[in-house]
Amino acid sequence: MKKNILKNISLTLTFILAMAAFAGCGSSEDENMDQSADTPTLITENTSDTNSDTDSYVDDEPESSIDATELTVIFGDGGAPFIMHLYDNDTARAIARHVGTADWRLPIYHYDDYENWEVMQYYDIPSRYEIPSAPETITEEAAGTVYYSEPNRIILFYGDAEVTSEYTPVGYFDNTEEFRSAVENNPVLEGWGNKIVLISDGDLLPIEKRKIMSFNRPDAALIQNLKDAGCDTQTIENFMSDLHKGKEESSLKQLAIHRKKLLDSIHKEQKQIDCLDYLVYQMRKSNI
Repeated sequence: MKKNILKNISLTLTFILAMAAFAGCGSSEDENMDQSADTPTLITENTSDTNSDTDSYVDDEPESSIDATELTVIFGDGGAPFIMHLYDNDTARAIARHVGTADWRLPIYHYDDYENWEVMQYYDIPSRYEIPSAPETITEEAAGTVYYSEPNRIILFYGDAEVTSEYTPVGYFDNTEEFRSAVENNPVLEGWGNKIVLISDGDLLPIEKRKIMSFNRPDAALIQNLKDAGCDTQTIENFMSDLHKGKEESSLKQLAIHRKKLLDSIHKEQKQIDCLDYLVYQMRKSNI
């Protein structure tokens, strides 16, 4: 009987101690919850400091990447540079910012087979670039004016026109005879069938050096060589851009990366061939 009483007392004490420990854990969690409840207030207070730091960082960026007022444009690989003056709006700033990270070498596939081609050209920008716009109805365009048209298209008027459309003004060229002649006489790439327009933040090689390509080969031949080697469009664009800037080491590095991909592919296919050969061997050995 005494044993049962002692056993009951022991179980009761164990239960009480367990409840006390549980209560302690609960109060600890409540304290943590109370502390976490105060956390947003602290974060909110620090948010202004963080934004302040971010604003300071943005202000410290190079002016050319934020407030560029002009870009350099070349019609054809061997052409003379012309200055495109930029308007002060988000669209122009976005274009300048993207061009500041990598020159644009845009192909012109259509130049004489659409309405008003005698006074205007359009250049398609790769879709990976995000460009904001604020289109407005334009009914008259002066020669030299540049607009942005969604999605991702630059419109250049090299002659006076009366074309009604929704455009975002981007900038303008000085309407000189040399400018109009450069646009109109932009040569078609031999063996390629399209024209080229180069847009840069100004960091381009002199005209004479830009004309001298690696191994003294013209662009069309180089591009065809890259295509025959299995290079994709992006690799070709990056390679040609670096080549025009005189970054030969960077160009060679891109070729080395592509060569490694080709070798990896060959090794993978060779392994697959070995597996097939082994299967054939096993089948013949077993007279299957």
